[in-house]
Amino acid sequence: MHSERKAIYTGGLDGLVVRYDMNAHKSTIIMERRRPQISKINAILENPHNPNLLLVSSVEQAEHNLLLHDLREKYDSPRLAS
Repeated sequence: MHSERKAIYTGGLDGLVVRYDMNAHKSTIIMERRRPQISKINAILENPHNPNLLLVSSVEQAEHNLLLHDLREKYDSPRLAS
């Protein structure tokens, strides 16, 4: 659980990073890494000094990526069903 925002961040084989808000009881797509080839999220780490930053590890075929994502950045996607 993120220490400042009271949320859980998850990712997986669907290439989505999802934020589950523990106070509002809702989920929101934070980032989408879907590609025609297989794309998966390996790990999500919070920045201990800045609650607005996440480090996201993803794999696309044979390529490994580390992405720095700013949570203040807006992502236009519908909210996931609760």
